[in-house]
Amino acid sequence: MTLDAYFEPAAKLVVQNQIGSTSFIQRKLNLSYSRALHVINLLEIAGIVGPTIGATPREVFPKSESDLEVVIRKFKENRLGLK
Repeated sequence: MTLDAYFEPAAKLVVQNQIGSTSFIQRKLNLSYSRALHVINLLEIAGIVGPTIGATPREVFPKSESDLEVVIRKFKENRLGLK
């Protein structure tokens, strides 16, 4: 199973700005709403953003890009069986 091509760019964008919302990803990466929603759901599965709570942006867990790199590496190794 491969990740969406926008997974890592979206993850970096979300961590850099500490804003976890579908519309933010949609606007910044020029994606359709459904593609942005798919990407944010992958970010939630990976533990990068929290669950949706009403209309507020999701909580972003990694606070730095170095923390993000660790989360992405572990996600790829554990969830997808990738190295």
